[in-house]
Amino acid sequence: MYTIIKQNKAKYLTKTNEFYATFNLRLTNYWDIITGFNITKFNNDIKCPDGISLKQHIENTFGLDAVALIMSLI
Repeated sequence: MYTIIKQNKAKYLTKTNEFYATFNLRLTNYWDIITGFNITKFNNDIKCPDGISLKQHIENTFGLDAVALIMSLI
């Protein structure tokens, strides 16, 4: 359990500025030190349209680098 917390903390610290610069949202709103990134809450907050995958919506709206960022968080 300690290892997971340590890894999640390190990931949060290294990605928080990039996340804000990309999405203009604070990573802290989607991050839990134990479970990591809450993709469901993120999906709801960026209002991904029905019938379109979150990945496709992120790519179309924010670009490929944003997709890579989300993939690194999950």
